This record gives sequence, C-alpha cells and structure tokens, in this order.
Amino acid sequence: YIGYSAGPTLAVARSEEQLVQLNHLRDALSSRDVPYRVLSARNIADEAPFLCSGIDHAVSIASDGQVDNRAVLTALGSICRKAGLEIQTAADIDADIVLRTIGVSDPQTRPVKGQAIAFQPFSDAPDQVVRCGSLYIVPKPDRVIVGATVEAGKNDIVVDPHVPDQLQDAAARICPAIAEQMPIEHWAGVRPQTTDHAPIIGSQGKDTFLATGHYRNGILLAPITARLIADMVLTDEVSELAAQFSPRRFMPATA
Repeated sequence: YIGYSAGPTLAVARSEEQLVQLNHLRDALSSRDVPYRVLSARNIADEAPFLCSGIDHAVSIASDGQVDNRAVLTALGSICRKAGLEIQTAADIDADIVLRTIGVSDPQTRPVKGQAIAFQPFSDAPDQVVRCGSLYIVPKPDRVIVGATVEAGKNDIVVDPHVPDQLQDAAARICPAIAEQMPIEHWAGVRPQTTDHAPIIGSQGKDTFLATGHYRNGILLAPITARLIADMVLTDEVSELAAQFSPRRFMPATA
C-alpha cells in the first residue's frame, strides 16, 4: 500500500495574482498536451461543494495524482529487505557505486524550507487534491494535509509556532470546513531547488551519480528518476530524456 490515487487535482484561483498563476499552469499543460478541464462557476459548485463560494476559476487535471510519501518509504524499505539488501545509516560506507541524493549540498542547488500541517479526516473535507498558488490541501485516508510554506535559503527543520495558524487560515479561505479543525501534526523539511528549476540526474565521475534538485516533486518523480539512474549504472545508457538533466549542463561552455 502506497496510498496511490490517480487523480484528479483541482487547481483554483481566488485573486488576480492566483489567476495569473492558474493561466500559466494552463499554458504549461497545453504545451505538453496534458488534458485538463476548465470549470465554470456552476461546474465548481456541483463538483467541488467543499470550496468557498465565490471561487469562479478552476482547472481539473485528471492525470495529476498523489501517493502517500510515508507509505512509499515504508514499502521501499520492506522491498529492499525482502530482496536481501542491507539498509545502513552510517555516515561512511564503503561502496562500489555512490548515489548522492542530498541536494542542498550541491553548489547548483539552494535550500527552500517548507512547513506543513495535518488534520484528522473530517466531514466536508475535499475529496481530491486542491491547489491554490503554492498552497495545497491533500486528503488522505488517515489525515488531511495542508501545506506548504516556501522559505527560500533556510536550511533547518525547526517548526515555527505561528505557521499552523497561517496555513489553516489560508486553507480555510478555500475550504471553509478547515477553519473548525484542530491540527494534529506540524513539521518542516528542506527541498533542494536548482538554479534552472530542473532536477540533476546523471554521473559525477566514474562511480558517483547524482539524483537531486527535484524541489517539490521528489516523491512524484522518484520512479522515473530511479529508472534513469538504474539504466546509467547497469548499462551505461544515458537516454535523450536523462541527458536533459545532466549535471554537465552547469559546466561553463568551452570554445
């Protein structure tokens, strides 16, 4: 079990600034031939009764799904152990191949701290992921997650006691039932963001590989990243797709 849901995701806008972002999202989806539906105000009321009244701009993305990141990590650990792989936590491990995934130590990435909160499942909660600018509301079987702050340059996981109220207030302006809930969790993490906003996937020397810089999409891009790295390690194959994310793209051009 990894808590996979195929979608859809509902992207909404309440302000002019958010509408600009929503239109940028539509342009990006169109340019990549990703299907989406523009919902009218009446469609929004019928399909998303959990939203605040007055939200007149929304896009439904059928193929935008989710997984439970905690469940994914638990499942991965179980699969590794069943395959006879040993999981170690030591800082120095002797290995033939090294895969570096801690992005904030790479010179082409910067840390961006994020904080999120969670609630117990509640009635009138969204039945699908809702996005509004950088804010998201994600319903899961055992909790409803609201996140996340975007704190560029911060490289710590200290939680700010003021953040839960800020996130809850922002989410309640989208889904009013959230206003009556009590947060059960509050946590912080650090995301690696590259200078060109694309991940770094490729070799760094003979026996060292990089898979980092995925920013807010690490759990979503993990399967394809694993496939690209596996092909490089096992067959020395660098596909056309993988080549676009090579760490060599940051090297100075030579004449």
